[in-house]
Amino acid sequence: MPHSPLIDFNVDFLHLVRDGRDVIVSKWFFDTDFMINNEISDSFTRSFDDYVEETTTAWSNYVTAWADTKTHTIRYEDFLANPHAALGATIKTMTGVDMPPSLLEYAVSAHTKEKFAQSLSRTFKHNTFVRKGVAGDWKNHFSDRNTECFNQIAAEAMALLGYSL
Repeated sequence: MPHSPLIDFNVDFLHLVRDGRDVIVSKWFFDTDFMINNEISDSFTRSFDDYVEETTTAWSNYVTAWADTKTHTIRYEDFLANPHAALGATIKTMTGVDMPPSLLEYAVSAHTKEKFAQSLSRTFKHNTFVRKGVAGDWKNHFSDRNTECFNQIAAEAMALLGYSL
């Protein structure tokens, strides 16, 4: 969290931000699939409706806690659309350095979803939480009730990150 007494030195933060609704869907699959299949959790009994409300509140509180800090952000959706450009723009903003396109391409290709999944497969027997990132996936899972609940709780957080409801 921001203003942690553990960070008593000058630091610039970088947050990879994502539409909170997509965060909730990804976290749902993580908690109901990965955590159970790898026996990290014994069970999961919450309904999706309750989960949306609880997780929206936690996500919104986390986002707003960082609102008064000097934090650089990169939008997940921008990274999905053009990872090299998004990474290059972030590095330029934070350091003033223009990275060569070949180096950006190398960095992105060295850290793909597939390579991440392979590295986790050495530790976890069920590596199903590494899902394909799809902007707007929440529309495939949210009911009208979920959407209304999310909008009531997270409107400020979404606006802080530049997302519209």
